[in-house]
Amino acid sequence: MTIRLLSFGDKIVSGTYHAHSKFSSVTNFTCGERVISLLKNKDLKSPSNIIVQNHDIQKINTITVAKKVICFDNIPVEIDREKIYNSTIKFPTVSRQRYLENLHTCEKYLVSFPCPKSLAFLINDNLENEFSQGFEKLVALKLKAGVTKIFTRDLLAGIKMIRGVGFGLTPSGNDFIAGLLIALFVLENIYHINYQQLRKKIFLLSKSDCLLSNSFLYFASKGYFFEILKNFVLSLFYKDKKNASICLKKLLYIGSTSGCDLATGLLMTLKKHESLSASTFFRTASKISTQRELSE
Repeated sequence: MTIRLLSFGDKIVSGTYHAHSKFSSVTNFTCGERVISLLKNKDLKSPSNIIVQNHDIQKINTITVAKKVICFDNIPVEIDREKIYNSTIKFPTVSRQRYLENLHTCEKYLVSFPCPKSLAFLINDNLENEFSQGFEKLVALKLKAGVTKIFTRDLLAGIKMIRGVGFGLTPSGNDFIAGLLIALFVLENIYHINYQQLRKKIFLLSKSDCLLSNSFLYFASKGYFFEILKNFVLSLFYKDKKNASICLKKLLYIGSTSGCDLATGLLMTLKKHESLSASTFFRTASKISTQRELSE
């Protein structure tokens, strides 16, 4: 059967990838530390996703990527340049008032969205009651303490505190960190602040044994966006508040809580930048960003 290629991630590196984990809607493949995902949902374009039609993705065990051809096991498919997804973002001219209004609208939407046990409780304390007493509560309190440390006292110590903490395939703490990294990239581009070294440092501190999470964090640290996230970030700078909420809703539906956790990290960091109370965080961020060599 012919495999029809719908989208090919622009950050996929040539090599032979072997099946790592298979689910009903996606199969993940690895080549060393690199991860790519094969799926059929055309709305999930990303820097490392391959989207196809007309084939049972669970039957594929090996993907070989060359310059112009992909081989799914022994089935070759030409890579059409028009199918290569562009994960970079071009920021529009920013109206600060419009941007702040959209941030406020999206924050309100996030805390009202039904996503039990997500990190939205960091914005609305009432949502903390969704965590049961015992282990869940302890995890929530650790995440809360770590995020507080990030924004008030010690950025890197807070990152270390929440990395790998939480539930799901990608831990909640890591999803929050991904959102923070994306926010730093956004701030860097709209306010012309150099956070490049800081983003690199945070990524290195956040790495774990989970290749899927590492891949997600890496792309966030580099400012490479999956399409749903890209559309949401761009919506923050346009006039239509309703569109920003619609784009956010699509992001929040990703995973069990992953989309909500990422959005929490993203929106909190963007909002903190506009708050004088967060000056310590951004002074620390700027200081780290000017260092050429950073030790663990």
